[in-house]
Parts: sequence; structure tokens; C-alpha cells
Amino acid sequence: MDLVVQVEDSFLETVPGEKGGSMVVSHEVLEDILSRASKPSVDVPGGSAANTIIGMASLGSKCGLAGMVGCDDQGKSYISRLLEKEITPLFTESPESSTAEVICLITPDGQRTMRCYLGASNEYAPEHLKEDYFMGVKLVHCEGYAIYNQNGKVVRKAMELAKQVGCMVSLDLASFEIVRSYKPFILELLENRFIDVIFCNEDEATQFAPSIDETLEILGKCCRTSIITMGAKGCWVLHEGEKKFFKTIAKQCIDTTGAGDLFAAGFLHMFLKGSSIEDCCKVAHTLGGAVLSVVGAQLPNQMWQKLHAEMRPLLKKDSTQFSHILHKSSYRENVSLDSDP
Repeated sequence: MDLVVQVEDSFLETVPGEKGGSMVVSHEVLEDILSRASKPSVDVPGGSAANTIIGMASLGSKCGLAGMVGCDDQGKSYISRLLEKEITPLFTESPESSTAEVICLITPDGQRTMRCYLGASNEYAPEHLKEDYFMGVKLVHCEGYAIYNQNGKVVRKAMELAKQVGCMVSLDLASFEIVRSYKPFILELLENRFIDVIFCNEDEATQFAPSIDETLEILGKCCRTSIITMGAKGCWVLHEGEKKFFKTIAKQCIDTTGAGDLFAAGFLHMFLKGSSIEDCCKVAHTLGGAVLSVVGAQLPNQMWQKLHAEMRPLLKKDSTQFSHILHKSSYRENVSLDSDP
């Protein structure tokens, strides 16, 4: 569950780790941060991949979410809220640990700093992944935070099972701290051609190479589509050898939490429809910009209604001329692997 708290910059001086990143902490440290902060303004189902999957489901994609929750009220609430979004819950329950919690500390500049108690999700193991989760699925989306689980063994197993059935895989690197800590593992996944679509922001990209061009070259050698988001400026996309920059319109920012996740949701939803990369980026920027105006990573229903009306020409556009998507019949199009719930 995401616990969103608005704090001053001075508060971060009392919190371990760097501003703007994500760091795993003990339950005691999380409770200490909460005890010294104001009451959470938002308490919602969270996790990077979950935010993306909820966004895709809200656009009309058929989705499932895999992970582990505790046998507690938080876990029950998490599952019930997914069902409200018509997302298939593919969860294992821990008999001992509580559902994971992430505190998102939002400073006046809109920057989010996350400290994560993994709880039950830390027990999620490769053997919890079932082969039938992947049958008939077009895309498996993994978040970088899931690499924390057994040093990447769960992520590797998910990607292996996906590739066995001809399924595409996308990975959102999620945090520069994760890339810094697990760079050799991430490069190994890329070199083994496990990843078809990869998302990273500017901070994460510079962990691979000093320049955007060099990072795109590294990523482009190993996967079909590489996206580097550049905040209010737009994004770079290298798709099947063609590199292009797509501008966006700067939006007023209250909270950056979920901006990358919703960007990925818009991009992947359109990508699975077979839309052009330009249209993928238009919807991605629209969703990523919309979530900047709310606290937390979830958009209210009335905002979704407005966005659907605004994007109707793009969402209804015939995309049959584009061939980058695998066509498969499926009762569930996308499965996400989430380490946080």
C-alpha cells in the first residue's frame, strides 16, 4: 500500500538515503518515519507495476497482477480494489508477514522520495509463479523494484516463463538506486534478450553511460524499444534502430509520484494496440502529465472520464498498419509482476 505524505525538504535530512530515490527499510524505520511525519494524505494500492497495470486497465486493457500480500486487512483491501478495476488478482498470501507498505515523501517541489518496507512481498519466490499465469498473454510488465526479490531470481523466472510462450516483456527500471545496485544483473537480462521494451528516466539512464545517446546505444543493442523519459521536456525513443525525440507540454506539478508509471501505462496500452510510436508517446505523455496534478499515483474516476474524452481520437484510431505487436487471443492480455503489494 502506498502511504503518501507531504513534507518539507528539511524532513528528508532525518531520513536515510538520497532525495528522489527509493530505498528498502525495515518496518521499524518505516514506522519511525511515519510517527514523525504528518498523517498520510493518500492511502491506496501501490507499487510501480501496479500503478501501470491500473492505468492500462483504466484505458481498457485486460490485465492481471501477480505478487504476494499478507493475510491482513491491507491485503484484503488491496485485492478488492484491484477487482473494482476488473484486474485479475494472481496473489499468493503470506501466513506470517504483513502486506508491504511504501511511504512516499513529497516535498514542495513535487519530488517524491520513497522508503519501502517489503513485508510479505519479500517472500515472493520463483516457485510462486505459475505457468498458466502466462498462457495466452501478450505482455508481461516487470518493475525494477521486483529485482530486490531474491536478487532478481523472481524477475528472471517471470521473464523465462514469458519467453517460453512467446510473450513480450517490458521492464521499468524504477529508480537510479536500483540500476546502481543491480546494473550487472540488468545488463545480463538485456544481453539474454529477455526484454523487448525498457523504460527509464534521465537519472536511471546516466547509470549506464554519461550521455543519453550512449545509453540508447547500449539499450538498443539488446531490445526492440528503449524509452528514456526527460520530465517536462519529453522523451527519447529508440525503436527498431530509429531514434526520435517526442516533445510534451509542461504541466503544473503537485506530485511526481506515478508519473513514470502512468507514462508506461499509456505507452504500453497503445503499443499493444499496434499504434505508431508517436501515438504511443502522445497517450503516455497525457497520462504522465495528468497524474502530476494529483497527490499519489491514482487518478480519480472523473479525471479518467475527462481523459477518455480528450484522447478518444487516439484511442479509437485504426492501428492495423503497424506490425510491432504479437497478435494472440487472450482472456487476459497483460500480467504485471509487482514487488510492492
